[in-house]
Amino acid sequence: MRIVCLSDSFKGSLDSGRIGLLAEQAAKKVWDEVSVKTLPVADGGEGMWRLW
Repeated sequence: MRIVCLSDSFKGSLDSGRIGLLAEQAAKKVWDEVSVKTLPVADGGEGMWRLW
């Protein structure tokens, strides 16, 4: 099975990378053979200006 996790951050608690890591860990607990690709994304909200 292949899973793609695209996540924005949870303001004030978790960043996108951490959410992706947690999603990957959870998937591997449920499925024996799983490949997880995580990609942090942004919705264009606060902090987006730092990317320009």
